[in-house]
Parts: sequence; structure tokens; C-alpha cells
Amino acid sequence: MSLADDAIGNLHIKTDAAFEFFVVYARYEYAAKVARYVYKPPVQSNNLPELKINLQDVADKIKEKFHMAIQNNKSLSDAVAYYQKIPPKGQVWNGTEPDWADIEYNDTFPCILLRRLAQARNNLFHGGKGWKSDEQTWDRDNLLISHGLVILEAVIKSDDALSADFTSYQ
Repeated sequence: MSLADDAIGNLHIKTDAAFEFFVVYARYEYAAKVARYVYKPPVQSNNLPELKINLQDVADKIKEKFHMAIQNNKSLSDAVAYYQKIPPKGQVWNGTEPDWADIEYNDTFPCILLRRLAQARNNLFHGGKGWKSDEQTWDRDNLLISHGLVILEAVIKSDDALSADFTSYQ
């Protein structure tokens, strides 16, 4: 048995879809960085700041086209509705042990949606998911993956720079 098999354990996810989600999300992050949707703090001496995506910049850039895409694509509107109605939880410390809780964001749409996509990506293998007997969580993880892929595709297609950088292999 490989480490990957051990890591997946008894998670009931479609591994091909999970792999696709991870690859697409990683490439989206790369494209956002290349397109300069990043935090740009001042450089101080030799301490270069870590490069991080500025999700608000991405959200501001895609907002118009993304809203139009939602109106014209039922799969996308269903995916967005799912992420809004049943958003991924965040891992928290409850004072005794790790736990899951709803996370509130002080952003506007679609930035909140972008944060929830990142949360879903982070959550897929965190914590004790899959070792719980609740079969609803099994379907939920697969829905977060499949809906997340639909949303990511629309996000990428909503900005020419993201789309071009997503497919440029330098």
C-alpha cells in the first residue's frame, strides 16, 4: 500500500475528480500569480515577501463576466448555489481538539466564493473526514469537488489574463 492509499484511507471521494480539482486549482493559483493578482508589499532589504494571491483583485477583475456566466450556465449557477447554501467549513481549535466550524468572510461576492474554493481545497484531506460514519459527508466531498471544478473553469474563463496564463507552460 502506498502513502497516497494510506492518506486517502477510507475517504469516499472519486480520486480522479479529486486529482483534477487539485491540478486545476494549483494551475489557477499559478495563473493568478503570473497575471499579477498578488499582494504587493514593499520589499525590505533581502527579506522578500512570500507571493500570495490577492483574491479580492481576482474577484474585482472577474465580477462582471462571472455574473453573466452564472446567468447563462445552469451547471455554474447550481454549483455557485451549492457553495453558497452549504459552504465548506473551516478547521478550528475548540479549546480541546480540532473541530469544524462555519467561517464568515467580510468580503463581497465573488471574493467569498473564491475563499470558499480555497477552503474546500484545504479541507479535502484535513482532519478526520472519511473516518466519520456519516455517509452524507461522503457525497458532500464529491459535490464540493465537482461543483468546485465547474466554478474554477468559469473563474478562469472570466479573465483573459487568467485564461492565457492557465494554459501557458513556461
